[in-house]
Amino acid sequence: MEKPLPYCAYLIRLWPSRRGGVAGHRVSVESVATGERRERPDLESLVAFLRVEEAEERKDRAPEEGR
Repeated sequence: MEKPLPYCAYLIRLWPSRRGGVAGHRVSVESVATGERRERPDLESLVAFLRVEEAEERKDRAPEEGR
């Protein structure tokens, strides 16, 4: 039987904001597992954060996938 792959779950909150007269969104991302919450200034930085998290998770499980 194959071992299930680990996964990460996040609670993402968005709210409108203005910076320098430009409308956008502020973002918070909270780890469901740890409760750690981080704020991000915009959606682009949220996506960048999630890409880094995914890459780290993939790197951490790479040795297991070769077994």
